[in-house]
Amino acid sequence: MSAIIGIISTMIMDFSQNFKLGITEVQEDDHTLILGWNGSTIPLIEELCLAADSEGGGKIVILSERPKLEVDSDIRINLGNGQLRGTRIQVRTGPYSTTAALETVQASKAKAIVVQAAAGDPDKADSLILRTILSLKGMPTPIKGDIIAEMRDIDNQLLVKTVGGRAIETIVSHDIIGRLMIKSARNPGLAEVYESVLGFEGCEFYM
Repeated sequence: MSAIIGIISTMIMDFSQNFKLGITEVQEDDHTLILGWNGSTIPLIEELCLAADSEGGGKIVILSERPKLEVDSDIRINLGNGQLRGTRIQVRTGPYSTTAALETVQASKAKAIVVQAAAGDPDKADSLILRTILSLKGMPTPIKGDIIAEMRDIDNQLLVKTVGGRAIETIVSHDIIGRLMIKSARNPGLAEVYESVLGFEGCEFYM
């Protein structure tokens, strides 16, 4: 009996440690999957929480190479005091460009997958996006949701679109931000229009 209790205790401790490290498998479906972490992740989560507020909250799973405890801390600091609006967030740690890591976060069952660009050299960041798309396309179970990939260099956009096919939408973030800034500077008040139309706070558009 002592040996059995010792084995069970060890198994529970190992599971708890793996959960803290963010390497356990996620049991979710119809969730929004965010791959990677950068400066726009927190605003993205906030908008997703606002979007799901009318439905009582949603489900978000984050897979990045950052330690789970650091990501949990950032979310708790920046999105505390009820800003999650009923949305449940699960964080996992791992190389999101590999099929094995993508299977742990149920990528094939996600309703939408957002691949965020890494910091640093644009070509290296876009090559990581390309490897991630290849891993998503090569999963044993086909992806059912849409894929949105953030690019750093507009010259690499065509290659990623060619690999991803119709299931992927690419966004060159700095190009879009630059265009919006120029248009808003030339037309006073246009920034508020963009914020109202593109954001989920207040009234929303459903298409």
